[in-house]
Amino acid sequence: MLTSLQTMRLLDRCRMELAKDGFHLRDNVDLRSVRALSEEMGKPYFTRFLSPSHSDLTVTNCLWTWVFDGSSPVGMIGARYDELGDENLLRFAERRLVGLTDEELPNEYVIENRLPFEATKITGRAIYIGDLCVVPRRRVSVRCLTAAHLALILLRWRAFDWMYTFARDRDVKRGVVKDYLLTEVFQGANSWTVAPSAELGEHWLLLSSRPQLERLAMRLAKIPDRL
Repeated sequence: MLTSLQTMRLLDRCRMELAKDGFHLRDNVDLRSVRALSEEMGKPYFTRFLSPSHSDLTVTNCLWTWVFDGSSPVGMIGARYDELGDENLLRFAERRLVGLTDEELPNEYVIENRLPFEATKITGRAIYIGDLCVVPRRRVSVRCLTAAHLALILLRWRAFDWMYTFARDRDVKRGVVKDYLLTEVFQGANSWTVAPSAELGEHWLLLSSRPQLERLAMRLAKIPDRL
Protein backbone atom coordinates (compact mmCIF):
# COMPACT_ATOMS: atom_id res chain seq x y z
CA MET A 1 0.00 0.00 0.00
CA LEU A 2 1.26 3.44 -0.93
CA THR A 3 2.06 5.65 2.06
CA SER A 4 1.92 9.44 2.33
CA LEU A 5 5.71 9.45 2.84
CA GLN A 6 6.25 7.61 -0.46
CA THR A 7 3.90 10.02 -2.23
CA MET A 8 5.75 13.01 -0.78
CA ARG A 9 9.03 11.46 -1.91
CA LEU A 10 7.70 11.23 -5.46
CA LEU A 11 6.55 14.86 -5.36
CA ASP A 12 9.96 15.99 -4.04
CA ARG A 13 11.77 14.10 -6.79
CA CYS A 14 9.60 15.73 -9.42
CA ARG A 15 10.38 19.13 -7.94
CA MET A 16 14.11 18.39 -7.96
CA GLU A 17 14.08 17.15 -11.54
CA LEU A 18 12.24 20.26 -12.72
CA ALA A 19 14.55 22.51 -10.69
CA LYS A 20 17.54 21.14 -12.62
CA ASP A 21 16.14 22.92 -15.67
CA GLY A 22 15.27 26.08 -13.75
CA PHE A 23 11.56 25.37 -13.25
CA HIS A 24 9.39 25.14 -10.15
CA LEU A 25 5.99 23.61 -9.31
CA ARG A 26 2.86 25.25 -7.99
CA ASP A 27 -0.62 23.93 -7.34
CA ASN A 28 -3.82 25.87 -6.79
CA VAL A 29 -7.59 25.77 -6.90
CA ASP A 30 -8.10 29.48 -7.62
CA LEU A 31 -10.58 29.36 -10.48
CA ARG A 32 -10.21 33.09 -11.07
CA SER A 33 -6.54 32.73 -12.03
CA VAL A 34 -6.75 29.54 -14.11
CA ARG A 35 -7.98 31.14 -17.32
CA ALA A 36 -5.53 34.04 -17.12
CA LEU A 37 -2.57 31.69 -16.58
CA SER A 38 -3.74 29.46 -19.42
CA GLU A 39 -4.05 32.41 -21.78
CA GLU A 40 -0.58 33.57 -20.76
CA MET A 41 0.69 30.18 -21.94
CA GLY A 42 -1.11 30.59 -25.27
CA LYS A 43 -3.65 27.82 -24.59
CA PRO A 44 -6.90 28.95 -26.26
CA TYR A 45 -9.46 26.55 -24.74
CA PHE A 46 -10.32 24.20 -21.86
CA THR A 47 -11.84 20.75 -22.03
CA ARG A 48 -15.51 20.90 -21.04
CA PHE A 49 -15.03 18.95 -17.80
CA LEU A 50 -12.45 21.49 -16.57
CA SER A 51 -13.63 24.76 -18.07
CA PRO A 52 -14.26 27.42 -15.39
CA SER A 53 -17.04 28.73 -17.66
CA HIS A 54 -18.85 25.46 -18.40
CA SER A 55 -18.26 23.24 -15.38
CA ASP A 56 -19.59 23.08 -11.85
CA LEU A 57 -16.09 23.40 -10.43
CA THR A 58 -15.49 24.40 -6.82
CA VAL A 59 -12.41 24.72 -4.66
CA THR A 60 -13.15 21.26 -3.25
CA ASN A 61 -13.49 19.26 -6.47
CA CYS A 62 -10.68 20.57 -8.67
CA LEU A 63 -6.91 20.90 -8.63
CA TRP A 64 -4.41 22.49 -11.01
CA THR A 65 -0.69 21.75 -11.18
CA TRP A 66 1.57 24.30 -12.84
CA VAL A 67 5.21 24.51 -13.90
CA PHE A 68 6.68 28.01 -13.77
CA ASP A 69 9.81 29.53 -15.22
CA GLY A 70 10.30 32.42 -12.86
CA SER A 71 6.91 34.14 -12.81
CA SER A 72 5.78 32.75 -16.16
CA PRO A 73 3.63 29.60 -16.45
CA VAL A 74 5.12 27.08 -18.91
CA GLY A 75 3.23 23.88 -18.07
CA MET A 76 -0.21 22.95 -16.73
CA ILE A 77 -2.61 20.07 -16.07
CA GLY A 78 -5.94 19.99 -14.22
CA ALA A 79 -8.09 17.49 -12.33
CA ARG A 80 -11.69 17.26 -11.13
CA TYR A 81 -13.18 14.83 -8.61
CA ASP A 82 -16.69 13.43 -9.03
CA GLU A 83 -18.80 11.12 -6.90
CA LEU A 84 -20.50 8.94 -9.51
CA GLY A 85 -22.10 6.52 -7.07
CA ASP A 86 -23.75 3.69 -9.03
CA GLU A 87 -23.83 5.73 -12.24
CA ASN A 88 -21.05 4.60 -14.55
CA LEU A 89 -18.80 6.89 -16.57
CA LEU A 90 -20.58 6.05 -19.81
CA ARG A 91 -23.89 7.43 -18.52
CA PHE A 92 -22.26 10.29 -16.62
CA ALA A 93 -20.21 11.51 -19.58
CA GLU A 94 -23.14 11.20 -22.00
CA ARG A 95 -25.35 13.24 -19.71
CA ARG A 96 -22.71 15.94 -19.19
CA LEU A 97 -21.67 16.15 -22.83
CA VAL A 98 -25.27 16.47 -23.99
CA GLY A 99 -25.73 19.46 -21.73
CA LEU A 100 -22.35 20.97 -22.48
CA THR A 101 -22.04 20.52 -26.24
CA ASP A 102 -25.12 19.38 -28.14
CA GLU A 103 -27.19 22.43 -27.31
CA GLU A 104 -24.39 24.65 -28.62
CA LEU A 105 -23.77 22.90 -31.96
CA PRO A 106 -25.46 23.01 -35.38
CA ASN A 107 -27.43 19.93 -36.45
CA GLU A 108 -24.76 18.61 -38.83
CA TYR A 109 -22.43 17.87 -35.92
CA VAL A 110 -23.60 14.43 -34.80
CA ILE A 111 -21.84 12.16 -32.31
CA GLU A 112 -21.55 8.58 -33.59
CA ASN A 113 -20.23 7.07 -30.38
CA ARG A 114 -19.71 8.80 -27.07
CA LEU A 115 -17.56 6.34 -25.13
CA PRO A 116 -16.37 2.75 -25.50
CA PHE A 117 -18.16 0.08 -23.49
CA GLU A 118 -15.21 -0.19 -21.10
CA ALA A 119 -16.35 3.10 -19.53
CA THR A 120 -19.20 1.18 -17.86
CA LYS A 121 -16.79 -0.28 -15.29
CA ILE A 122 -15.90 3.17 -13.94
CA THR A 123 -18.21 3.89 -11.02
CA GLY A 124 -17.83 5.34 -7.54
CA ARG A 125 -15.27 8.09 -7.01
CA ALA A 126 -13.63 9.16 -10.28
CA ILE A 127 -11.01 11.75 -11.13
CA TYR A 128 -10.81 13.31 -14.56
CA ILE A 129 -7.46 14.79 -15.60
CA GLY A 130 -7.00 17.01 -18.62
CA ASP A 131 -5.81 20.21 -20.25
CA LEU A 132 -2.23 18.96 -20.23
CA CYS A 133 -0.15 21.60 -21.94
CA VAL A 134 3.46 22.78 -22.03
CA VAL A 135 4.87 25.83 -23.81
CA PRO A 136 6.78 24.71 -26.91
CA ARG A 137 10.58 24.94 -26.85
CA ARG A 138 10.76 25.38 -23.07
CA ARG A 139 12.02 21.82 -22.42
CA VAL A 140 9.54 21.11 -19.64
CA SER A 141 9.51 17.44 -18.63
CA VAL A 142 5.89 16.42 -19.25
CA ARG A 143 6.44 13.19 -17.33
CA CYS A 144 7.62 15.13 -14.25
CA LEU A 145 4.58 17.40 -14.51
CA THR A 146 2.11 14.51 -14.73
CA ALA A 147 3.90 12.51 -12.01
CA ALA A 148 3.78 15.52 -9.69
CA HIS A 149 0.10 15.96 -10.54
CA LEU A 150 -0.52 12.31 -9.67
CA ALA A 151 1.26 12.76 -6.32
CA LEU A 152 -0.78 15.86 -5.47
CA ILE A 153 -4.01 14.05 -6.38
CA LEU A 154 -3.10 11.06 -4.20
CA LEU A 155 -2.34 13.39 -1.29
CA ARG A 156 -5.49 15.48 -1.68
CA TRP A 157 -8.09 12.81 -2.46
CA ARG A 158 -7.02 9.79 -0.45
CA ALA A 159 -10.10 7.78 -1.40
CA PHE A 160 -10.92 7.48 -5.09
CA ASP A 161 -11.50 4.52 -7.38
CA TRP A 162 -10.57 5.58 -10.91
CA MET A 163 -8.63 8.17 -12.86
CA TYR A 164 -9.34 8.83 -16.54
CA THR A 165 -8.87 11.25 -19.39
CA PHE A 166 -9.62 11.65 -23.09
CA ALA A 167 -6.79 12.03 -25.62
CA ARG A 168 -7.16 13.27 -29.16
CA ASP A 169 -6.50 10.72 -31.88
CA ARG A 170 -3.64 12.76 -33.33
CA ASP A 171 -2.01 13.06 -29.89
CA VAL A 172 -2.29 9.32 -29.26
CA LYS A 173 -0.56 8.68 -32.57
CA ARG A 174 2.37 10.85 -31.52
CA GLY A 175 2.77 9.02 -28.18
CA VAL A 176 0.92 11.15 -25.62
CA VAL A 177 -0.40 8.05 -23.81
CA LYS A 178 2.87 7.58 -21.92
CA ASP A 179 2.71 11.20 -20.68
CA TYR A 180 -0.58 10.67 -18.84
CA LEU A 181 0.74 7.65 -16.85
CA LEU A 182 -2.58 5.82 -17.36
CA THR A 183 -2.40 2.13 -18.21
CA GLU A 184 -5.61 1.17 -20.08
CA VAL A 185 -6.33 2.67 -23.50
CA PHE A 186 -9.53 2.36 -25.57
CA GLN A 187 -10.36 3.81 -28.96
CA GLY A 188 -13.68 5.34 -29.97
CA ALA A 189 -14.48 8.03 -27.42
CA ASN A 190 -16.50 10.99 -28.72
CA SER A 191 -16.36 10.14 -32.44
CA TRP A 192 -18.20 12.60 -34.70
CA THR A 193 -19.49 12.41 -38.26
CA VAL A 194 -18.00 15.89 -38.68
CA ALA A 195 -15.56 17.11 -36.04
CA PRO A 196 -16.76 20.56 -34.89
CA SER A 197 -13.37 21.51 -33.44
CA ALA A 198 -9.96 20.12 -32.50
CA GLU A 199 -11.19 19.79 -28.91
CA LEU A 200 -14.31 17.79 -29.83
CA GLY A 201 -12.86 15.52 -32.52
CA GLU A 202 -12.20 11.79 -32.23
CA HIS A 203 -10.75 10.81 -28.87
CA TRP A 204 -9.42 7.81 -26.97
CA LEU A 205 -10.32 6.89 -23.38
CA LEU A 206 -7.36 6.41 -21.02
CA LEU A 207 -7.90 5.09 -17.49
CA SER A 208 -6.34 3.45 -14.44
CA SER A 209 -7.67 2.18 -11.14
CA ARG A 210 -6.37 3.55 -7.85
CA PRO A 211 -4.35 0.36 -7.08
CA GLN A 212 -2.67 0.63 -10.49
CA LEU A 213 -1.77 4.27 -9.83
CA GLU A 214 -0.44 3.53 -6.35
CA ARG A 215 1.85 0.80 -7.72
CA LEU A 216 3.08 3.21 -10.40
CA ALA A 217 3.71 5.95 -7.81
CA MET A 218 5.74 3.54 -5.66
CA ARG A 219 7.91 2.59 -8.65
CA LEU A 220 8.45 6.21 -9.66
CA ALA A 221 9.36 7.18 -6.09
CA LYS A 222 11.98 4.43 -5.86
CA ILE A 223 13.56 4.85 -9.32
CA PRO A 224 14.15 8.51 -10.28
CA ASP A 225 15.32 7.54 -13.76
CA ARG A 226 11.78 6.50 -14.62
CA LEU A 227 10.89 10.20 -14.57
